[in-house]
This record gives sequence, C-alpha cells and structure tokens, in this order.
Amino acid sequence: MLLEIFIFLTLAFPKAGIMVSGVSITVAELLFVMALLFGFNRIKQTNISLKMIVLYLMYLLFLLINLMFNISDANASSIFTLLILIFSPMAFFIGKSVDRVLFIKYVTIAVIITSVFAVLQKTFGVLNIDIQGVTESLGTSIQDKPIGFMAGGTALKIPSTYQNGNGFGLFLSLGLTLLMGYRFDNKVWQIVKNISLTFGFVSLMLSGTRSAMIPFFIFIPYILYLFFKRNFNKAITCMMVVGSLIILLIIYFYYTRPEFVVNFFDDYILRTLSDKTGNQRIPQINILFDQLHAANGLDYFRDIMIGLPWSDLSALEGVFSVIGYRGFLGVPIIYGLWIAPIFYIWRKNKFIAIGLLLNIIAWIVDGSFNYPPYLMNYFLFVGVGINWKDERIEKNSHSDGGSATSSRS
Repeated sequence: MLLEIFIFLTLAFPKAGIMVSGVSITVAELLFVMALLFGFNRIKQTNISLKMIVLYLMYLLFLLINLMFNISDANASSIFTLLILIFSPMAFFIGKSVDRVLFIKYVTIAVIITSVFAVLQKTFGVLNIDIQGVTESLGTSIQDKPIGFMAGGTALKIPSTYQNGNGFGLFLSLGLTLLMGYRFDNKVWQIVKNISLTFGFVSLMLSGTRSAMIPFFIFIPYILYLFFKRNFNKAITCMMVVGSLIILLIIYFYYTRPEFVVNFFDDYILRTLSDKTGNQRIPQINILFDQLHAANGLDYFRDIMIGLPWSDLSALEGVFSVIGYRGFLGVPIIYGLWIAPIFYIWRKNKFIAIGLLLNIIAWIVDGSFNYPPYLMNYFLFVGVGINWKDERIEKNSHSDGGSATSSRS
C-alpha cells in the first residue's frame, strides 16, 4: 500500500510538503525513501536487466566523481540537486513492481485532479487557488516562481499542483500519451479516462510550457495514427466524445478568459519564432562557452570533461546545464541512462515510449530534471513500460475488468 500512496501523491500532489533550510521536503519524497526501504522485499522480486544495472552504475560513478571534483564548491542546494539525479532513477523499481492497471487508474485520477486545479487557477487566479503545504511547499511563495503573472492574478504558465507550468506539462506529456494507448473494458472507468483526457489536453495548453506543448503537438499526428490503428470504430467514438468536450471547454474559456483563446497563437507560436534569444537560452550558452574558453591546462581539461566549478556557474537550462555542471562526458552518460529504456519500451508500448521521448526533448532545452519530482515520475513510467506485456490485448483479473492495449504493431 505504501508504494501506491507514494505513486498517487507524486503524480497528483508532488509539491505537498514544507521548506527546511531552503530545501523543499515533500511528502512524496519521504514516502519514496520509505517505499524503497520498507518495500524492499516486494521490489527485490523484480527482474532487472544487466544492461540497466551497468548503465546505472556508470551513471552513479560519474556523478560521485563529479561531486568529488566540486566538493569545495558544494552547498545544500547543489548537494540536494545531485541527490535528485542519483536517487530519482530508483523510482524505476517501484514502477516495475506496482500493479499496472492500478497505476493507470492513479494516472487517470491525477490528470483530472491537476487539470481541475489548472482550470480553477486560470479562471479565478493562481493566488486564489493556492494551498500552502498542498499545491506548494509550506514556506515557499508561488509569486517567486517563473510562471509569468498577469493582470487578474492569472499567469502565462499555470502551475496546477506542480508549482511550475513546465513541470506540469512534463507530467501531462507522460500521462496523456499513456491514457491514449490504454482502454478500460469497464465502461465507467473508460468514461472517467475520456474526461481525464479532455481536461488533460486543455491543461497542457494552460500550462504554457512550450518545451512540452510544441513537441506534443508535433507528435500528435503519429499518436492519433496509433490510436486509430488500434480499433477504428471505438477510436472514432472516443475522439468525438473527447473533441466535443474540448470544444465546450474552449467556448467556456472564450467567455471567461477570452484573451487565452484569442492570444494563444501569438503567445506560443509567434513569440517562439520571433524570440532571437531562445527565451534567454542563447545568452546563457554564450556565457558558458566564454567560461570554458577562459580556462587553461588541466583546468580546461577538467572543465570540458567533468564540468566547471559549481561556484562559477550561473543559471543554465537543459543540455547546457549538464555540460556546465557535469561536463561533456556527462551528456552521453546522463542522457544515455534516460534514453536507453525508450528503445526497449518502444517494442512493447509506443504510447509510453512517446511520452518518455517528449520529456527527453523538453530536457534538451529545460533543466527541470534538476528538481523533484520530474525525473522520479519519468522513471516510474519507465518501470511500468518495461513491465508491459507483449500481448496486443491482455485480459486481467482485476475488479474493473480492464484490458491493456499494446502498440507493438
């Protein structure tokens, strides 16, 4: 039961917790540690491939070497970030050992909960739908988050329960693609899933995260192709229901928040194309490479391979965050561990694999993997995907009578 409570909280209320000495300690993080410790007997029964073990050991060894070279520059924040990178992949064990149907139910409910929060925040203002200790850690302030507050208390990036639109978008990328590839035999759960998809699609737009939203819409034709290929008649019915609900929600927003509908294209397409700074990424990159060129001798070799001294670095995002803090050697090692499972999962369930790929694309330009729970959630889905059965339709004995649909073909 401990594993299931952790999964629900890290998906639906990942920031519920408290700030301690400048570090956010969430309930989900504490449950994660407890789940690994007290659920060890259940977890150790899972079969782990030798390749995954070797990849993780290389990853772990490299991060410890990285710490050793920067121990004099380390502070509470940098140590905490390193611990996130080290321990978050262990969520794989929980994802692999948990009941798959139950996991998908939790995802379904979590998408609804977070989407309802997002709609309420967009309608009534983020500050008015902010619960200290629940939607954000007690002791933090949502006003300090880079979500782009606007007149009326709303924001460019609706954070929901994730404190940040980018993180909310990452979760929706995983959740929506998984749900599109799964069919419940139980009609009630299938209706709930369709409601979840409807709110989730709208909430992805509300999240305002271009790093998650744009790749999702680029992949949506292929996702829909897989969706229709599975079962054309049921797919048509599902699309009509979900499409009708989305249209109703857009009409609702047009009358309550017309600027959201009218300015959507300008805010997310034209602004992206016209921004010559890459949303301030290019100045960051220029500063990073100026710092790399300034070093000489062994310092230059260390900076290139292991990363710059942490005390010398300013804000960096995505792959350049890895280059700056972990060096060029860190890029294949770190991204390698993240990407490698996708190739295996692709043969079992393309929907899950696409969701994981969308997160990787976002992490090339976005540094959210340095903060909980995004990497943790990613490896939860990795565990579920690796444990997916190869049968095209697998019947199970659960009370909901659900069936899992693979996309092997």
